[in-house]
Amino acid sequence: MSKFEIKTTILKDVLESFRKMHTEIIFEFTDEDIFISTRNQSHSLYMKARIVGSSLQNYVSECNRLIFDLTNLREFLDVYPENNSVITITENAVYVGKEKNFLFYVFSEEEFFEIPKIKVLYECSLEKENLLQVLKELRVFSGFFKLEASIGDLRLFGEDKIKGQGKIVLKIPKIDEEFEGIFSLQPLLDILNDVKIENNVNFRIFENNVIGFSFKKHEIAFEIYIAEHTGEKNTW
Repeated sequence: MSKFEIKTTILKDVLESFRKMHTEIIFEFTDEDIFISTRNQSHSLYMKARIVGSSLQNYVSECNRLIFDLTNLREFLDVYPENNSVITITENAVYVGKEKNFLFYVFSEEEFFEIPKIKVLYECSLEKENLLQVLKELRVFSGFFKLEASIGDLRLFGEDKIKGQGKIVLKIPKIDEEFEGIFSLQPLLDILNDVKIENNVNFRIFENNVIGFSFKKHEIAFEIYIAEHTGEKNTW
């Protein structure tokens, strides 16, 4: 068995941010950190949260990947009385509570999804309020936005048949990569609004037409990856 301690208030923050995503949630453990991830396949969007410096004891490598039902776990934590809870992991089940009085059975998938190792082409910091305002303005158009990057500018386009095309330009420093892609807008806007980001957002452009946003909230580091929308399910 492996045990680790986690504040349920922190876990609630993560799960609330995931609530519009896929219904399954994956826990992964290292010797120092806990990673929690989920995906929304229809929107080609993947999200991972890292709870920094969590206390792990008696780490068992055979039990380092577990899959839960997101809705059940979130509803349970809403009524769970303890802010600091011991979670006990076995090979086929997870118990929550110091007396192991609540049991989660582990889901399994034949194919686990992972973000491939992809090269970062560009990285910069964006002001949170500026980014949110830009995305909200794009929301009046369709559910997708087109992103173009060139020297000095990050251009975001929204378009629909009635309103025509809207364009917003963000000035970003030292970009010399040509980049273009179409991405789902609403899930990203939902997440950025729900999480209530405290600081600026780190923006990255990857190869293979993937963009990423990362930010921190208290002890949680969030990472969001969005693959270009092709109209097909993304297998990552």
